[in-house]
Amino acid sequence: MFLAAGLTLVAAGPAFAHSLLVESAPAAGATLPSSPSTLMLRFNNRIEKPLSRVRLVDSTGAQQALTLS
Repeated sequence: MFLAAGLTLVAAGPAFAHSLLVESAPAAGATLPSSPSTLMLRFNNRIEKPLSRVRLVDSTGAQQALTLS
């Protein structure tokens, strides 16, 4: 009985539960001379807003305010 359950778990394969960032403007990791007026993020799947966060930081690592729409 334990062997059958173990084989089922192994045969199931990995589950891809996380959305991936596929495009952004400005580009992810970009260094800009000033804060951008807008950010565009595109993911490969729908994201769960309550479980997600976006941070904009300056060159010292201090978080900058964002207004989400």
